[in-house]
Formats: sequence, C-alpha cells, structure tokens
Amino acid sequence: MPKQKFRVYLAGPISGCNDIQVRQWRDEVKQKYNSHFDFIDPAEMQKSSSYEVVEADLHAIEESDGLLVNMWRESIGSAIGIVHAHKAGRPVVVANPNHLDNLVLNFYAEAVEETPLKAAKVLLNLLRADASWKVLKSRGRGDEEFSRQKLIGAIRAACRDAGCNDIIVPVLVLPIVIERLGKSDRRLNKKFSTGDVYKEVIASFEELEADPDYAQAVKGLSAKWKISHEKKDLLTEPSQLRDTTPQSSKLQVNISCGKSHGTIWGNTVKRLDDIPSSEARRVFQSVMEVPGITQISLTAFGHKGERPSCGASVSVSKTQFVIEGKLFDRGEKGTMQTFQGRVQDDSQRNRILNDIMTTLKERDLWAG
Repeated sequence: MPKQKFRVYLAGPISGCNDIQVRQWRDEVKQKYNSHFDFIDPAEMQKSSSYEVVEADLHAIEESDGLLVNMWRESIGSAIGIVHAHKAGRPVVVANPNHLDNLVLNFYAEAVEETPLKAAKVLLNLLRADASWKVLKSRGRGDEEFSRQKLIGAIRAACRDAGCNDIIVPVLVLPIVIERLGKSDRRLNKKFSTGDVYKEVIASFEELEADPDYAQAVKGLSAKWKISHEKKDLLTEPSQLRDTTPQSSKLQVNISCGKSHGTIWGNTVKRLDDIPSSEARRVFQSVMEVPGITQISLTAFGHKGERPSCGASVSVSKTQFVIEGKLFDRGEKGTMQTFQGRVQDDSQRNRILNDIMTTLKERDLWAG
C-alpha cells in the first residue's frame, strides 16, 4: 500500500524577488519531501488577472492539508495566507531563517523553525498526527481523534499560569511533543493514552528547561503543568468532565465585575468564591472548564427574567473574541445576571460556544 501523501502549499515572498529567491528553497523542499507531499506552488500557478491571483491562492490554501511558509523576509501575501490557513484549521509551520521578531507570525504558527527543510519535517509530523493518531480516554470512555489545537490550548493555559509567554513558548514545545510521541514505544496502532501525552509534554518542558537558550522562557512550566493536570485527562472535551464539584483553587480563568455592587448578589466579585450562590458558582465553574475561555466579566443585571432553578444560556457576541451569557438566579439585587466570556482564539469561538452549551445541558444548568 503506498504511503499517504499530503497536499502542502508552499508560501513565501514572490513579488519583488528574483528567480533564485522564489524557486531555490521550494526546489530543495520538493526534492527532499516529494515522496511525502504533493506540492501546491503559487510560483507555478497561472492566472490571468490580479483578482484571480488572490482568489486562486486562497482556494489552494483551503484545498491543502497544511501550509509551509518560508518567511525569509516580511511578505503581506504570505501573512494573509497564514491567517487564512489558520482560520481554515490547517496546520501552519513557518521557516524564519532571518529571525524576524513578529508576534503575530508566532501566534498563527504551530511551529517556527530556522530553515524550510526543518519546517517541512515538523509539518510532516503534524499532518501524520492529525491524520491517524487517536487518544485513548480513561474510565472506559473509548478514544477520540488527536487534536493539536486542544494540545496547544492546554500548553498556552499552562504558560499563562506559569507566567511564561503564551505565544512564543507553544511554538517551541509543540514540535518536540509531536516528535517524541511519534517515536514513542508506547504507541500502539497509532493510539496513545492521555497519560502518554501528559508524560511527553512534561519531558518536552524539561528538555527546554535544560537548554540555556530557552531555560528562562519556560521557567516553572513543567511544575505548573503537573499541578494543572494531575487530576484530569489531557485533551479531554469539557462535555466529558463529570466532576461537577466547584473547586475554585484549580481555576485558570479570572472572574470579575466592573463596579462596586455590580451584580445581583450585591457585592464586588473578584473571584469565584465571592459569589454567595453555590449554584451560580457551579454554572461559572462549568464555563471556566471549557478550553479556550480566558476571562469572565459580570456585566448588567436586573429583574428581566426568572427561572425555577439556577441556570444560564450563552450566545455569540457581535464583538470579536466574546461570548455573551445570561445567568438566572435569585439574588439580593435581581434575578438575571449577564456576563461575557473572553476567548483566546476567535476562530474557535463557535466551538467554544457549543462546548459550553453541551456542558451546561449535561449538568442540568442550561436555561436556553
């Protein structure tokens, strides 16, 4: 049976470049990885108008399995392609040979390497993981598709908790984790346990902590990861978390209100334990458990609705990175408290919204 080949889009500066700058690195990648990739090369695509150039490129990115970018100099077209691939859910690996210090570039990339050939190797590992790996869940819950996005989200959360850079560090960590998992003798029929993933993440953190070039950037990260994940499965969907007991000491999400007496409970809320209603705390705890939520802000309140029991509903806001919510509870100042959930990645907002809805419904906390 022939090996699976992935369709890879080769992005990089073209306008204003000479033929060697455009083609040499592309030819090197094609020669070394032609047995693994089918290449989509914008330098070879024929278009008859400027509009068709952009339209064809964006369509080609959507049709690809992943994006390999050689950002040896800043390129508007390549940057747009990176964002488009990210929004389409395609893995993006960037070669950054001249060490461009660009925060946005690092934000949208799953990994950043020094050369196109190294970037191609990392992209191949990511695509293989996306295509065939599965994660075995604990307590007899079967298995699920491996998700690099969940893994990145978990790593970013650990970075924030440890005070590390949550954009730079994940692009350093993810390639190491994927490579270690791919070589692990624990892999059985392309399946891993959540414990296997957990251990390889720890090993990757420790590897970087032992490197003088990265030790300061990842300081304290492995310790925070162990604390955050010692009692729950890595990469577990929120709808699969069955422990509904509020445990505010484990929270990685801030909750607050904007002014004094700004809630139906009549007090300034600076943390979950400041809310006197145990059922309301349970609702917010459930929302906080959903990967991708970074902050909850309590907003307007009043007597606009009443329910027989405490519950909440959520919807997508017109404002980017925001999910709107309404919580119904009997408080000193009213019966309905609105809130906003801030998300880490706006392209994941609908997924996060659905996860919140599922979790609230499973815990009989939905008031939609």
